[in-house]
Amino acid sequence: GGTTLPKPGKYTYGENTVVTLKAPPAAGSLFDHWGGADGASVSSANTIVMNGNKSVKAVFSKLTYPLNITVNPEGTGTVTPELVIKAGKDYEHGQTVRLTATPTTAGYLFTDWGGDLSGSENPAELLIDSAKSVTANFAEAKMEIVTQPAASIAGQTLGGFPTVKVTTKADGTPIPNVAINVTEK
Repeated sequence: GGTTLPKPGKYTYGENTVVTLKAPPAAGSLFDHWGGADGASVSSANTIVMNGNKSVKAVFSKLTYPLNITVNPEGTGTVTPELVIKAGKDYEHGQTVRLTATPTTAGYLFTDWGGDLSGSENPAELLIDSAKSVTANFAEAKMEIVTQPAASIAGQTLGGFPTVKVTTKADGTPIPNVAINVTEK
């Protein structure tokens, strides 16, 4: 959106008077063109000659910006953008995009965002107020198996249901639903 000068309304001008029109856009918008019944009569200098009744309308459009997404290292994951507001090829000024990073290579995990988005929250939301570039960083998951009880259990028979916790060395977060296969040697 935006405003017009003169402001919207009906005005009386003398015959052949040249009227200058202005259409300052609001934040996040841009002036696109003059429309209405006589929009084509407005010159490139934004003037119109009053040689009869005229009706013009200022047409504004939303600013749009590209969102460039990369994955680091390349090929280890994907990032899915999802609009929190409405869809489009480029993103309109003021839209919020929810980005979800998903590892696609076995043994890799999402670590953090880079570029115009920071932190490790996943999914994460990004406000589009200019052209943006975001990198989703992935790293090889270094596994560490911790047995409980911590003492060595090699060669022993365990009773009950021993607990095995699998974590990543990077952040110590337990990995859920891990199956451990025990075989006889």
